Amino acid sequence: MKNIKVAFQMDAPEKLHYAGDSTYLFIQEAFKRSMEVYFYTPNTLSWLEGKVMARVHKISKVLDITEVGAGEIPIIYEESKLISLEDFNYIFLRQDPPFDMAYITSTFLLEKIMDKVRIVNNPVSVRNSPEKLLVTEFYDYMPKTIITSDFDVINNFLEENGRAVIKPLYGNAGADVFFLRQGDFNAKSIIQYFLHTFKEQVMVQEFLENVRYGDKRIILINGEVAGGFARIPAENEIRSNLAVGGSAKQSDLTARDLEICKAIGGRLKELGLFFVGIDVIDGHITEINVTSPTGLRPIINMTGENLAIKMWDSLLAGM
Repeated sequence: MKNIKVAFQMDAPEKLHYAGDSTYLFIQEAFKRSMEVYFYTPNTLSWLEGKVMARVHKISKVLDITEVGAGEIPIIYEESKLISLEDFNYIFLRQDPPFDMAYITSTFLLEKIMDKVRIVNNPVSVRNSPEKLLVTEFYDYMPKTIITSDFDVINNFLEENGRAVIKPLYGNAGADVFFLRQGDFNAKSIIQYFLHTFKEQVMVQEFLENVRYGDKRIILINGEVAGGFARIPAENEIRSNLAVGGSAKQSDLTARDLEICKAIGGRLKELGLFFVGIDVIDGHITEINVTSPTGLRPIINMTGENLAIKMWDSLLAGM
């Protein structure tokens, strides 16, 4: 497919973990469709004389990960050029968190060109919908949850529920997720540590016993279910994130999983959140991941289905 130019706002290719990276699969599929494919890192964004610019690299070749040796990367690219981002048909907002002021600033800059370029996901909605806050729109499907920086509120929640999980509001990849148990000698110290370490409120959720059987990562494309799989925590772990040692396992979606997806799908589409990954534990949704959702590689490994193909098909159908 010629004459389509797509740019990926992403981390440097040298930093990607290609064995599990979804952005690489999007790039690979775009390249197969004969699009002109580029990338830039968010720190190169500028606003110059009324235009949003970036130092953009053209990708000249994309190899399969089986074709590269140790220390090599499968993305071959040219020297960067400072160009207007209005030159592109599509821009993918794909750099990893942290969701900090630098991330937020990039969404403000991209917002300026939304009337000229299709941006996936919509930067306004990404900015207004951090994963652990957007999910609160669907509280009926969530486990018991509070968001607060009040020690007594957290302590009372723990006393009422006996066990809980505490995590930073803007964390990712399972970092800084702690288990709390009422009466544990360290429980109050952990709460105090969180309130001292993080300036913003933290999230506390009831502990779901069946987390030991894992959670599900479900991919939605344009508000519709595209696929999913289970993530199983390592032994003596409550975190099932693949980044902290969880393992992927093929799993069918239950009627409850599909009910959750149907409940949130229309809202995601309305917000322009085109490619989304949700986390479900024992029939309860815990997060809606919109910044740079992953999960495509495990689905390929288990089923052979490449959702990057489905994503591009769906996106181009809406041109």
